[in-house]
Amino acid sequence: MFSQLFSRSCSQFDRLKEKAAFMQQFQKFDMFKDGLDEFTASREVVQQLIDEYHAATTPEYISWKTPSKVGGERDTHAHTHTHTHTHTHTHIS
Repeated sequence: MFSQLFSRSCSQFDRLKEKAAFMQQFQKFDMFKDGLDEFTASREVVQQLIDEYHAATTPEYISWKTPSKVGGERDTHAHTHTHTHTHTHTHIS
């Protein structure tokens, strides 16, 4: 259920990014003046969340790890914990 929602969001983001839709709006801000890497990094975090949701449905989840960007293996739980504290989420009702 959640992984489908996140997968759909990633697909929609990919289509918008491919067309460069709305991107010029963000380039007006200082944090995006050199590029839109923050969007790509956030997209990767959501993909890792999707991957973990899928892994959580298997018996092997206890020992599941995701590759780190630097190389080797890293514990996904530590990674998720880090992003929980660094990103702000807005809930709209």
